[in-house]
Amino acid sequence: PAWVRRDGSWQPSVANFTSLADPAAVGSGLTALKTLMHEAGHAAHFANVSQPSPLFSQERAPTSVAYAENQSMFLDSLVQDAAWCGRYARDRQGQVVPWDILEERIVSGKPYQVFELCRLVAPCYFERALYELPEDEVTVERIQSLAEEVERRIQGGASPRPLLA
Repeated sequence: PAWVRRDGSWQPSVANFTSLADPAAVGSGLTALKTLMHEAGHAAHFANVSQPSPLFSQERAPTSVAYAENQSMFLDSLVQDAAWCGRYARDRQGQVVPWDILEERIVSGKPYQVFELCRLVAPCYFERALYELPEDEVTVERIQSLAEEVERRIQGGASPRPLLA
């Protein structure tokens, strides 16, 4: 990982990442492209952490979910952005994806985006609530019930994915 050495010099990193996306494979799909962009965001983020220790360039404590997912979610959101797709999404012949296809995706998916947003912010609310727990309440049972409370309050119920997945 990248970090700043004690003498103030920059220790650059080498970033390797992967996903199931294969631009040459028919059917590689939107999910694979979104995953590729997401992982590229993690790679870019952790390759450029400017802290005095390599311990900050990781996805474990002291790094929070909100901090770790910031740049990765920004990059994966571009895949859903009509302006970005209108500029960069091309077919095999190099033609831009027609606007009516991009518009249909927006119109059909817009009503459901709030569910994804709630799923994305729930871990942040859970982290905050966890750190605000009095120390004598920090038990496995209380942490599990806290996660359930946050899911109910933010998402309206249990998610199909674990809260911190």
